[in-house]
Amino acid sequence: MNKVICCFFLVGIFICNACSDYNNSSRYPIEHRHDYEDHDHSSHDSDHVHVDDIAEAEAILEANENQFNSKRRRQWQNPNLILPFLGDLKDKVVADIGAGPEGYFTFVLASRTNSQRIIAIDIDQDALNFINQEKKDSPISAKIETRLAKSDDPNLENQEVDLIFISQTVTYLDNPIAYLSNLKNSLKPDGRLVIIDLKKKKLPTFLQPSQEDRIPLFEMEKIVENAGFTIDESDDMTLRFHYMLRCGIN
Repeated sequence: MNKVICCFFLVGIFICNACSDYNNSSRYPIEHRHDYEDHDHSSHDSDHVHVDDIAEAEAILEANENQFNSKRRRQWQNPNLILPFLGDLKDKVVADIGAGPEGYFTFVLASRTNSQRIIAIDIDQDALNFINQEKKDSPISAKIETRLAKSDDPNLENQEVDLIFISQTVTYLDNPIAYLSNLKNSLKPDGRLVIIDLKKKKLPTFLQPSQEDRIPLFEMEKIVENAGFTIDESDDMTLRFHYMLRCGIN
């Protein structure tokens, strides 16, 4: 009888441990690996690391000279957490302002959303040439358009896009309020502006601009409001290194 009770006790412990492991894996899901250029769907632990520590991010850079290599970049950029923040992009036209130097988000948006078209915008023709070269012979090539802009003019037509996406670029604008204000004309009536930018705290050294040149969240909120947008959601918790703003037209 004692042996039977002991067996049930051990089985119970095993089940509890298994449930605990499942709950932990559900709370901390591994990162989606299907970026636009991934063809190998095999499992590699190094590609599943969820970077939440500066030392880890620096180690990634040290292990790979090109920190913008997409498989490495996923580990600190976490696009799988950014894409849901953008909302439904079905049949939408998206402008990726500041798409250079290698069009990372342009390709992510084109391949991992059901958007209609992605306009990669940059003031650097070399960056656009790189994107054009990378999209050749790609099944998503038709969805991607490159467009040269000026520092004070994104070169967008009136009510041309449904979403304007700006990642780590506002800091480089000479007059961000005026620039963002002009963007309103490019958005359709129910269009949205999404800004992803770096938190103003100690971060891995490869993330630019430097700490002293970054715009903290509370200042970015003032900028977009002064530019005539309303803040639908402000999130500085989801991402370790970045904050996210989703805005509508005021």
